[in-house]
Amino acid sequence: MERLIIDTDPAVGVPLRDIDDGLAIAIALCSPELDVIGITVTHGNVDQKRAYQSARRIIKAMGREDVPVIAGAKSRKDSANRRPTDASQFIANKQAVDPGDLSILALGPLSNLAAAERQAPGTLRAAKRIVAMGGAVDRPGNIPPLMIAEFNFWKDPHAAALVLREANDLTLIPFDLTSKVIFGWKELYRLRDSVFEFPRWLYRNTRAWHALNCLLMWRGGFCPHDPLAAAFLIHPEWYETETVALSVVESGVNAGQVVRDPAGTPVRVAFGVDSRKFLDFLLDSLIPC
Repeated sequence: MERLIIDTDPAVGVPLRDIDDGLAIAIALCSPELDVIGITVTHGNVDQKRAYQSARRIIKAMGREDVPVIAGAKSRKDSANRRPTDASQFIANKQAVDPGDLSILALGPLSNLAAAERQAPGTLRAAKRIVAMGGAVDRPGNIPPLMIAEFNFWKDPHAAALVLREANDLTLIPFDLTSKVIFGWKELYRLRDSVFEFPRWLYRNTRAWHALNCLLMWRGGFCPHDPLAAAFLIHPEWYETETVALSVVESGVNAGQVVRDPAGTPVRVAFGVDSRKFLDFLLDSLIPC
């Protein structure tokens, strides 16, 4: 089993907010290949307090209250100073105890990871690997009005730039990939029709987000951004990756933009995935859980 910290900004239970962090957390907790030793919470989809409550709500619904949930950065300011939060201290301490043995799945703004690195330099290089959902490399992002940056990197561009520079084994699951996959009616109804309570709980918490995306995006569902990052930990063979030299714009109107830069840091980037295998895996993981 791969020991794992999940760093996340879930919004399950918050009306008309993104459900995908919750699905990713559930995949990790349901997968026998992964041993989740803690969930660290950051600002992002919602404020940190509501994200913390959401994470607690998820593990309670799963009967996994043995997994600690640790509050972290309330804003990008918390990643820029050396005063530790509980989450950044947890990440730094665990990596110091077991260097090279512990992986990180990053699903939100990278403030907690950057804070841990600033407080204890070398923390990110001590990770076995880091898989992060974020960035938009060769396509527009999802932050108006310029649509240049992807949400997670836009929320804390300084943290994103630091993690790209300092991580030893980083795989980026960018908006380029995640925007190609749709969690549609078929997947939603499989949750609804399950005989198990947890998938039905997911259905009740997913249907409003699904309906909103059907209305606004006209794509028949929503993009499961974060579950695609979680699935990479278990089935990297389904993904098409390329090592690309990247840097992150840290300020100005383009803050959070990811650019191909020959002087940048080489990063493994996933640009393609077998969507059908992924969606089947997602539902097969969640329904008997």
